[in-house]
This record gives sequence, C-alpha cells and structure tokens, in this order.
Amino acid sequence: MNDLGTLERHGGAYVLQWERRLAHPPAKVWAAITDPDQMRAWWAEAEIDLQPGGEVVLRWLNVPEGGEPAILHGTVTALEPERALEIRGDLHGTIRFDLEPRDDGGTTLRFTNVLDLEAQEWLSKSLAGWHTHLEHLDDFLDAGTRVGWEHWYVGPIRRWEELHARYVAAYRA
Repeated sequence: MNDLGTLERHGGAYVLQWERRLAHPPAKVWAAITDPDQMRAWWAEAEIDLQPGGEVVLRWLNVPEGGEPAILHGTVTALEPERALEIRGDLHGTIRFDLEPRDDGGTTLRFTNVLDLEAQEWLSKSLAGWHTHLEHLDDFLDAGTRVGWEHWYVGPIRRWEELHARYVAAYRA
C-alpha cells in the first residue's frame, strides 16, 4: 500500500484501507483506539461498551465554532483485545482496526473503512479524513500530541485540505 492507502469498489460499497507500521507495542496502540480519553486525542469523543454487541457513540470534534458534530451510533461487531476492533455504525459504515505485533516490538496497523456511499463527492472527503486521523494517531502515539479540536479550522484543516486535493487527483473521487 502507498501512503494514500487503497480504494476498491465491491458492489455498492467502497473499501478504504491503510497500513501503518507503528513503533509501539500492540497494547499501546490498542489503548489509543479503545480508551475514550485517548480516542479523543486523535479521533473523536467516544462512548464505547467494549464487548461484542456493545454500543458505540462517536462524536467528531473537527467542526466549525457553533457547528454540529457528526455523530456515529453503532455496535462493536468484532473484538479481539490487542488484535482487532470492528464497529458498524449508521455513519461511516464499518470501521475496522487490525493490529499485528512485529518482531521489533512495534505494531502493523491495518485500518479498513467500508462505506456505502450514494454521493461520490463524499468519498475523497472520507479518504482525506481517515488519513488525517491516522496521522493524528501517529502523533499521539509518538509524542502524546493531542489535537486541539477547538482550533481545527485554524490549523489542522490545512493538512486535510492538502490530503483531499491529493485524493481527488489520485482517485478522481
């Protein structure tokens, strides 16, 4: 996979996938993707009942002042601690994290999002959004950097815009 990940079409769904080699053990990566305080640092505000069939609510915080966050209501559909987490939701379809320990003590993270999109113009936005969140995850794991969501539209959005342009060019999405 390249840094833009892969995009495939399966029937009416799009499958977006990235692979990241992280210099952190699976336990640390697992905590970042399942602990609500850590999830807020790089992804979304979360309420998660971490068990198969458990309820999940995610509130994206990258919204303009006075704006309403995107909110996912979903269910944990696969769970294998420190190995796999899958959430199926009403927004963003199926979101899956697969963690594989590496011999050097790090983790290979495979992130997959399966989207049923009717409006193709949302595809490049989703690609850029997930890519940006994965970069935020890298920064959080490496340096403990937490996104200042209240300043999203002042700074971090520039990186999203740059990535969005790359995805539009790469996938004509």
